[in-house]
Parts: sequence; structure tokens; C-alpha cells
Amino acid sequence: METFSNEGKKLPYPGGFNKHGELTTDPGEILETWRPVPVGYWKGAGLSLMLDIMATILSGGISTHQVISCTSEYGVSQVFIAVNIISLPNFPAIDNSIHQIIENLQNSIPENENTRIRYPGESVLKIRNENLENGIPVDRKIWESILAL
Repeated sequence: METFSNEGKKLPYPGGFNKHGELTTDPGEILETWRPVPVGYWKGAGLSLMLDIMATILSGGISTHQVISCTSEYGVSQVFIAVNIISLPNFPAIDNSIHQIIENLQNSIPENENTRIRYPGESVLKIRNENLENGIPVDRKIWESILAL
């Protein structure tokens, strides 16, 4: 949202609420209120709430609702979980299950026929290679503010 706001662009669809409690495509209004629409709507909101509760309980850190009142992000809840999938009884079927899920997702009909359905992180390797070849793109205004420090 910050990138869209810095570039003076609107979001392609409502991404949060303004100070009047109305859905808006203006990223600046959403950043001002700190009221984005949860990713994934109700499922995303439920997953976000569950992860916040688990991270707070397991880490003993502060929860998401407390971060907004902090002057710096100190003592935030972070949890890292490692799972050895080789030890799972369904390990031989995992690769096939993942491929079927991704294939089903990518065969979904996009809202805009000029786009394709992607999963989060799908472009990471492509972008990394582009950045290694061409350098990391930096917003000129942000870079200038860093240099002015």
C-alpha cells in the first residue's frame, strides 16, 4: 500500500476503510486509519487472529493490537516452527498433493482475463534473478530521503 500511496495510485479494489468507516481504494486513507481489509476476507481474518493468538502465547511477546501503541517494534511476538515433513506418514503423497493444489489454483478463472492467478511468493525467484542482473529497484523519493539523513 505504501508503494501505491507513494506513486499516487489507487488500489485495484477496495483494500481497507477510511476515517468514515467506508471501504476505499485510496491507500493513503487506509494507511492513515490502519484498517486494511484482511487478506482472504473472513478466512484470512480468522487465520490472522489464530496466528496472533498462537504467537503471543508461545512467545510471551506482545500481540498485534498492542503493536500500534508502541513507539518502536520491541517485544513483538514471533514464532518460528520447523516441521520435518519426511517423518510424516503421508510424505510420499505430499509432492503430488502440492502440485494438484497449485494446478487447481492456477486453473481458476481470473477476474481480469489479462492476468493469471498466482500463489504468494511465486515470483520470488524470477524477481531475485532480475534484481541480481539489473539491480534492486528503489523508489526515488524514498532513496532521496535516506540520503538526506
